[in-house]
Amino acid sequence: MITNFIKQLWLGKISLGKTFLFTIIPLSIYAYLIHFVDLGIVELSLFILLDMLGLIFSFFILACIWRSSSNNNSKFFIIFSRAFSIFFIIYFLYMAYFKWVI
Repeated sequence: MITNFIKQLWLGKISLGKTFLFTIIPLSIYAYLIHFVDLGIVELSLFILLDMLGLIFSFFILACIWRSSSNNNSKFFIIFSRAFSIFFIIYFLYMAYFKWVI
């Protein structure tokens, strides 16, 4: 059942509103928990690994939103959801890589 749902997300068969709800909201909670809540993690490598995992999820979400937005007629919501998913890619890319290099 969950694999069928993920496959429908990947293929863009779910509406853009549901895709946004089931992908961006959990990723926002994930980013909040990692970066703003003290989880008691002292290993720097674990933080970087969690940020890389968030980056991988962000690319998955971008593909899901991009494919499901082709079925939507609202130009504002299409642009908003695509920009939000691109923002998460940039955010996790910064947190996982550029933050430690610069």
